[in-house]
Amino acid sequence: MLDGFTIQHATGADNFGLGAGISASGSAQLLNNIVRDNSGQGISLAGFSGVISNNTIQGSSRVGLYLQSSSP
Repeated sequence: MLDGFTIQHATGADNFGLGAGISASGSAQLLNNIVRDNSGQGISLAGFSGVISNNTIQGSSRVGLYLQSSSP
């Protein structure tokens, strides 16, 4: 669970070798976070089946939310 954090200026690689503020898979919970000004995606999810709720994503150099093989 990631709840109530601010993630900013991240330059690390996600599962696809692209930058992402948050990269997750499985059944994680991403709640009440601010994700801003990151290289690549704001949030990158692959094989994700968890919960995403009340997150603010802004200023990413690619897309705000990237999903691959994920389900609600």
